[in-house]
Amino acid sequence: MLSLILVTIIVANVFLWQFQMNQVDWEKMQEKVEILDVASLTPAWYYLGFNYRVQHNITGSTAGAQTGYQISITIVNGSGISSGKVYYTTHINQSDFDDIRFTWYNTTSGQEQAIPYWREAVYKGANATFWAKVPEIPASPDSATIYVYYGNSTVPSASDIASTLDATYTKINIQYEWTERASTTSVASGDDVGSWQNITFDFPFWRDFKSRVYVCSNGFGIFDPTPATNDYSNTLVELKQRWMTAPFWDDLRTDRSGGLVSNAGIYVDRYADHMMITWEATRYGAPADSIKFQTILYRNGDVRFNIDNATNFSNFTPTLGISKGDNTNYIDVTGERNTQKSWLFTLRKYIDPPPSHGPWGDEEAYQEAYQMRKTTFKIKNGGAVTVHIVSLWVNNATIHKRYDVDAYINAGETLQYTRTDIILPEGKYIVKVVTERGNIAVYPKE
Repeated sequence: MLSLILVTIIVANVFLWQFQMNQVDWEKMQEKVEILDVASLTPAWYYLGFNYRVQHNITGSTAGAQTGYQISITIVNGSGISSGKVYYTTHINQSDFDDIRFTWYNTTSGQEQAIPYWREAVYKGANATFWAKVPEIPASPDSATIYVYYGNSTVPSASDIASTLDATYTKINIQYEWTERASTTSVASGDDVGSWQNITFDFPFWRDFKSRVYVCSNGFGIFDPTPATNDYSNTLVELKQRWMTAPFWDDLRTDRSGGLVSNAGIYVDRYADHMMITWEATRYGAPADSIKFQTILYRNGDVRFNIDNATNFSNFTPTLGISKGDNTNYIDVTGERNTQKSWLFTLRKYIDPPPSHGPWGDEEAYQEAYQMRKTTFKIKNGGAVTVHIVSLWVNNATIHKRYDVDAYINAGETLQYTRTDIILPEGKYIVKVVTERGNIAVYPKE
């Protein structure tokens, strides 16, 4: 009788033990854990060490989406109402505006990225004008978002014209507009004469800064390193070999009046952001053949030609164009010449109508919370039971690190798990998560 009881107890114990093992195995089999994505998010404040930033929207053009489009922005160190291209702040830390940076919000990645910029001009302590190259601007009515960072007393300028403006000029046929000269004194009057004229700003001709131009009576301007010349034998071959602007290169005189020219000469008007050179000339040997034309050099690298009126225009045989002097980079517009005609040559993208400046946001001050780097793990529970994640591993060829986790995921749900203490290695790595029941999910990053 005693033996039977013992046997019964033993049998019962075995039965219970077998049932418990089967229950655990069954629950483990019901888990289906999957790591969908792993991402390391950069700090919400892109330029650490810069104390302020402001958001600015750029509204797209009705002509379509644009890529690599340069936008002009003027930053004023003072109080005022920000609108259009002008932004006011009292938190510039450097009088030369070296503490300016630009970012663009990439809507695809959901993150900011640094964009190149060029500082066109600065008025110490007062204001500065910049060009920022925006990677993508959608078509109207959508807009792109950029940020301006500032408020750092030690950083050097990151201005880079080569990364911001285009390498070559684009010709734009614009509406004719003549600007009357203010100057009354000719800088070069005669036949085959000229003079060097200082430019009051650094003129980025083909992104190469020029400080002076030689203006010749024969209707052209020369830039260093091309030597001064008074050549009247206007040929395209010579244009291509010289750093040159030729609004109307012909055999001309600037000391003989005739036709519509009553005060022959070359006149220079200098302004803060442009320099205008006006020729009032007659054709050599034929003073009844007269013409007025202009070159305008802009601080941002633009070049404008204006041809006004003329008498006996068909008697002239000019060459018109601009050149870098390397036989490759030049634009010839000789065949387009006409009276009351204007051209614009620009180192920027051009679209009509252009993208426009939208609203400026409120100035933001840096907070420590912006500095946190966040690593997120998107984990899906595709099984039928609740999952308890107890650990996470990050491994590569040199790192094998374990992190404690205490996270539950209900059946059929996805968890966005975020940590600020996990920094993902560069290149290839593997992420693993381990459940309390011993299941493992693996995410390989190639």
